[in-house]
Amino acid sequence: DPMAEIDAAGEVRRSLRCSGRKLRFHDVIQLVDGTYWMMCDDARTMDLTAFGGVPAAVVTGTTVQHLNAAGVLLFEWNPFDHFLITDLDSLDRTGASVNWTHGNSFDIDTDGNLLVSFRSLSEITKINAQTGAVIWRMGGRRNQFAFAGSAGTGFFRQHNVRVIGPNGFIALDNLGGTDTRFERYLIDTGTMTATLEQAYSAAPTVQTLIGGSVQQETTDRYLVSFGTTGRVEEFDLNGNTLWKINGNPGYVFRAQRIASLYRPAPVMTR
Repeated sequence: DPMAEIDAAGEVRRSLRCSGRKLRFHDVIQLVDGTYWMMCDDARTMDLTAFGGVPAAVVTGTTVQHLNAAGVLLFEWNPFDHFLITDLDSLDRTGASVNWTHGNSFDIDTDGNLLVSFRSLSEITKINAQTGAVIWRMGGRRNQFAFAGSAGTGFFRQHNVRVIGPNGFIALDNLGGTDTRFERYLIDTGTMTATLEQAYSAAPTVQTLIGGSVQQETTDRYLVSFGTTGRVEEFDLNGNTLWKINGNPGYVFRAQRIASLYRPAPVMTR
């Protein structure tokens, strides 16, 4: 099924869909020129007996497509061209259906390239948006970085990577520690170091296996959804909780504060 773009009056303006692939309803970026980036699924039948799996496993990888305003494909990045099935933990390769990469979010870095979160791999990958070349891989079995600060061994099963400036990003670390937490990283590609500059946990702490989101509202204010716990909290750079919802019984996959439905952001919308 396509994704619908609607105007302020609620009227459908156009449908956004992948080119030749199933749409992955996790993230989309629409640019002011009318083009858009979105996540799609490529499912292939593979013999995984040599890797601890079954002879005809359906392996699903997340692709990222760039399409013009009319939906014509301009560019596609596909993990089958760049990753290995062994990038996934061995226990996750055994079934008839293998959720190989599970891309759950992506963003455009300040240099125009892509930052993509692959939950199944516990990896955030930087990809050249013109050539498709993998620039670097952070986290998971193919990690190229040393983690500094209080990052320990880094994030695990993360969600909602968001660029916050040159060499900086935020994400929700779902299972990297005893609790789910917001994390803000500074990247040094000269030393290949990822420094955890700030972490924020709910009070009392919670853990959500799936879902959740982070958003930088201003340079000193952030919004976090803690996924299946139904909690949403806003905090400042000092870690002070400014606002929260604790009693919501539902699953808040993503929370986002917007200025207005009638005045979208001038540069890009998500």
